[in-house]
Amino acid sequence: MGFKKAVLEKSDSTKIQFLRSLVVGGIATGVDVGIAMLLIYGFSVNEQLAAAIGFTFGLVVNYLLSALWVFRKSQVTNRFGEFVVFTIIGLIGLGLKVGLITLFVRWMEMPFFDAWFFTNLNELIRNIAATMIVFIFNFAARKLVLYRYNPEKEENKEIEK
Repeated sequence: MGFKKAVLEKSDSTKIQFLRSLVVGGIATGVDVGIAMLLIYGFSVNEQLAAAIGFTFGLVVNYLLSALWVFRKSQVTNRFGEFVVFTIIGLIGLGLKVGLITLFVRWMEMPFFDAWFFTNLNELIRNIAATMIVFIFNFAARKLVLYRYNPEKEENKEIEK
């Protein structure tokens, strides 16, 4: 597979979509954290409000790039409906992340995790682990619910020709 096909053309390959989702997720996370930090340090906005605003901007960037570059065709014909479902999946992922971090906090209270490494990096470790799990959940849910390839749909038959 050439560079043009892997990077520029629409693809139904789950492997290509997954790799593109990693790139999009990184960009969206940068927007999320960047806006949150700008609001906190530049405008003295409350940390929780800044995080919520950053999350919202990151979600919009993630949706736009996913719809334009990662996935070929949505199962939802209405763009607003597609965005609503995309957002619901994102919010479920956010809830899953908070739940996982809470679970990891409980695990890291166990004696094994008293070592210096875990004591000083536990927030980072928890956040990265939860983010990786939620990324896989979000990708799978969006792929199955919104962007599942259906060769029986008329517009997909047109694309295949």
